[in-house]
Amino acid sequence: MQILRISDLKSWIKENDVLVVVFLAFTAWYIYNWNRRGRDPIDLIILLGFVILVGLLYIRYDIYKLIVRDASALVCSLGDNLALVEAVERDADVYRGHFPTVEVFKAPKLVDLLATLSPGDFRILHILGEFAGDGMLVEAQGTRTDVTPLFELCRRKRFLFVYFGGNIPAENRNAVFKRTGAARVGHDFPLVMTTDRGTEFYSFLDRLLREFGKRTVLREAWLRIRPQDADPGAPQPTVDSGPKALLFL
Repeated sequence: MQILRISDLKSWIKENDVLVVVFLAFTAWYIYNWNRRGRDPIDLIILLGFVILVGLLYIRYDIYKLIVRDASALVCSLGDNLALVEAVERDADVYRGHFPTVEVFKAPKLVDLLATLSPGDFRILHILGEFAGDGMLVEAQGTRTDVTPLFELCRRKRFLFVYFGGNIPAENRNAVFKRTGAARVGHDFPLVMTTDRGTEFYSFLDRLLREFGKRTVLREAWLRIRPQDADPGAPQPTVDSGPKALLFL
C-alpha cells in the first residue's frame, strides 16, 4: 500500500509491542520443538510461510486502521477568492468531527501551501481552489500555477487522500482532468475532485469522512455512499444526493 510509511510500522510495533514479543517467542518455541522432534523442515518452511503471509496481511490492515485513527488534516484555500476563503472554516468543522488534528490555512500562492505541507505530518489535504480554462490552479492576484509540484509533495508525503473541494466550470473540466492526470504517477494517492459543490456538500463530506473514519479504505467508503450502477434492467442502487464529485485512484 503506497500510503504506508516506515514510521507507520514503527508506531504499530510500539503500540503492539507485547503482541510482537509474544508472537516471536511462540514462533521460536514452535521451531525449536519441531526441530527437536525431527520433523521435515520443508513442512515447517511451508507452514511458517503461510503464517507470515497471513500475519503481513493482518499487520497491513491494522496499520491502516492506526494511521486513519491518528490522521491529521490540513484544510486550506488557495488564492484570494473571498467566498473560498470564508468557506474554509466551515469545511474544517466537518473534519474536526472525525479526526484528532485539523489545521486551517489560507494560502495566497501554491508556494505558501507547499511551505506549510513540507515540514508537517499531515495525511489528509482538503483544498478549496479554482481552476482556469487551461487547467492551471488560480492563485492570488490572478496568477496561475501547475498542480504538478503539489502532487509530487503529496506523493512523497504518502497522503491518505487529497480533496479538491471547489467548483469546476463545465467548460474547464476537460483541461483540468487532462492536466491533473498528467501530474499523477500511477495510483500514487486517492484524489477526490468536486466539480459542483451543490447544496448537499457538507452532508456528503460528513458521510464520506464517517465511512473513512471507520478504518475503511477510501475506495470502499466511496462505494458505500456512491454505489455503482447495477446491470441493465436490475434495480439501480440509491446514489447519494451530494455534490458532483469524482474519485481518482
